[in-house]
Amino acid sequence: MPKAKVPEKVVEELKKVKDPHNNKSLYEEGMLKDITFDGKNIKMKLVPAAMGCAFCGVINIMLTDIEGRMKKLGYDSEVTVGF
Repeated sequence: MPKAKVPEKVVEELKKVKDPHNNKSLYEEGMLKDITFDGKNIKMKLVPAAMGCAFCGVINIMLTDIEGRMKKLGYDSEVTVGF
């Protein structure tokens, strides 16, 4: 089955989520991977730029931002952190 295209409204919201370390878009920097949809459920993986980032406090800030933006669009989100 072909991978579903990420809706433009989702892309636009994900582009607004910034890495607090460098103020760059997580989406545009390729740190959001494996974005999939199942109805109103959206799953993705956040791959931090540096291994140490997975354990620092800013990960929770980024996860909260992603989840809030997806909820605003009507999606229930599941974001995992990985490498």
